[in-house]
Amino acid sequence: GIDANSANTFGAWTQVEVRLTRGPQYVMLEVENDGDSFREPSASGSGLGLQGMRFRANSIGAVIRFQPRPDMKTGTLAVCLVPQSVCNPEP
Repeated sequence: GIDANSANTFGAWTQVEVRLTRGPQYVMLEVENDGDSFREPSASGSGLGLQGMRFRANSIGAVIRFQPRPDMKTGTLAVCLVPQSVCNPEP
């Protein structure tokens, strides 16, 4: 993972909100900050942090996406959907 100090170095945020919602098929983790709005890395940039997060999410059947906050304020929203079967496996 990435620690808060490293994340703040790249995003310049002051507040972070974390929400965890359980639905019938998925568990949704949302992390929203008030820092710099998300922009996809350029083709020439490495983007290894995002690639690593996507790889780890995909390895457990989850999907992760990053986008600017929907309220049109500065900041980023990260959403990770994890299948219930991964979070709560049958015995």
